[in-house]
Amino acid sequence: MMQIILLCVAGLAYYFLNEVCLAVGDCNSFTRREFWRPLFFSGISWAVILSPFLFLPIHYFTSYCKKIFWWAALLFLLNVASNDSSSSEWVDRTDMVFISGAITAVITLVFIVLHYQESKKI
Repeated sequence: MMQIILLCVAGLAYYFLNEVCLAVGDCNSFTRREFWRPLFFSGISWAVILSPFLFLPIHYFTSYCKKIFWWAALLFLLNVASNDSSSSEWVDRTDMVFISGAITAVITLVFIVLHYQESKKI
């Protein structure tokens, strides 16, 4: 269910990114570059990050939400939002989405392995 919501968010962002931009004609605006594009890629990233939970029992996902998801999503958001693309930094907000997504994906896989080992001990 969460993947469907995230893919809908990504689809909405993609629609605004392409269709509204073409209709208005202002494709280089701040809103397109700094809001819709990172939102599109973060929706896709989170859907991919949460996809292993489709094949696991529900208690994995609930434990993940309680222990990891809330702070990972908050750090993901703060990391992307705090990046000011007008500065001379070498990464923009979309790059920060990819970097944060990769780090969160690794944390998610480590969590799944540790949770699996913990459930086998019991």
